Amino acid sequence: MGKGMTVTAVIAALAVLLVASWYTMFDTANKKEKAYNESLNNARSKWEEGLREDAKDAYQQVIAIYDSIAIREEISDFYLKNAYIDDYITFCDSTISKYPKDEKAYVRLAEYYMETESYNNCISIINNSRRRGVRSETLDGMIEEIKKLFRIVSTKFNEVDAFSGGLALVKRGDGWGYADAYGNLRLGFLYEDGTPFNGSNMVVKRTDTDEYILIDMSNRDKSRDTSGKKIEDALSVFGGVMILKYDGKYHYCNTDFVEYFQSGYDYASAFSGDRAVVKDGSSWYIIDNSGKKVGDKTFEEIKVDERGIAFVNGVAFAKEGGRYILIDANGNQVGSESWTDVDCFNMNQPAAVFNGTFWGYVDSTGAMVSEYKYYGAKSFSNGFAAIEEYDKWGYIRLDDYSVAVPCEYQACGDFNDAGSAFVKINDLWDILRFYIY
Repeated sequence: MGKGMTVTAVIAALAVLLVASWYTMFDTANKKEKAYNESLNNARSKWEEGLREDAKDAYQQVIAIYDSIAIREEISDFYLKNAYIDDYITFCDSTISKYPKDEKAYVRLAEYYMETESYNNCISIINNSRRRGVRSETLDGMIEEIKKLFRIVSTKFNEVDAFSGGLALVKRGDGWGYADAYGNLRLGFLYEDGTPFNGSNMVVKRTDTDEYILIDMSNRDKSRDTSGKKIEDALSVFGGVMILKYDGKYHYCNTDFVEYFQSGYDYASAFSGDRAVVKDGSSWYIIDNSGKKVGDKTFEEIKVDERGIAFVNGVAFAKEGGRYILIDANGNQVGSESWTDVDCFNMNQPAAVFNGTFWGYVDSTGAMVSEYKYYGAKSFSNGFAAIEEYDKWGYIRLDDYSVAVPCEYQACGDFNDAGSAFVKINDLWDILRFYIY
């Protein structure tokens, strides 16, 4: 056989093989499509007849033959409409894993969690979609709706103080303890008195020994007075400085109960940076961290918050001539406004001020940032502020001053960074938590 005839034979053989391969592929595809359609028709028929378990098995055969978003949507509908809830959730999760860039399964799960008020799960699904770069107007709308939703956690405390370092001093019965932002009791009602938690330590007065000691959040003793002081009160522990009352006066001490500098005041605030405020007789003034008076100005009062802090963002409220003004760390007035009453700044967010008729809000430069229109108000903390209307309290938002929580409570505390605050219901304090956090 010649060379040309050999090449021709090889080409002919390859053509035959190619045709055979095409035929096999076409035949296989036809058989697969036929099996798919038969299984799908069987599944739909069983569903229509009410044979749920048979339909469920048939749908599993369908997706084993050919997987797609379209058939997954149909199977998802089957699970949901037939109350196979666990299967529905698991199947939607598997769809998200297989098709992470398609929004349909995210929307399905999020809508289910919204309808069943499982808002934390809904938030988790939406956050997962955003991490994967999937954005949806439907999902964005759900987040905006959830931002408005909150729940009440029953804690039933008799008294509460402000959150500090993630914990708040709370009272039930005759004893004080510490609770976290979720209302969980972290230290039991073991104390007659206590100071705000500073992130690591606090001073407490033990009910069993009637003694003030420094403890950590595990209730372990860190230090106690060994010099024989008869401590009468403790106000705060910030920056390694304790404020203790003995001999009828307040003194600044280190965490070993040793006096920092010679002191003795009728009241003393915690240091914020290198500034604190003290009361001596009827006069209030500013001191630095060596105990030296700053400037020569004195005031009728300098406001101190529940944590024992006066200066926030370098400013504080001081009273002179019967009205409150805003002052800087050297005692100089900031802005030109004055007020009948004020609430201390919590952070770099507006503080509440009273003009004698209504409350409004001012920023740390002394500029008014809202009109005077509230019957009662507290300063903003973590994006929310408590306001009063007809003897009931609720919350407004910082971004647009809209109502976030209707005025339905006897009293409201400040919001912490975990999205919760104390609210008073039937003379007891519970926790209000926004789901979005």
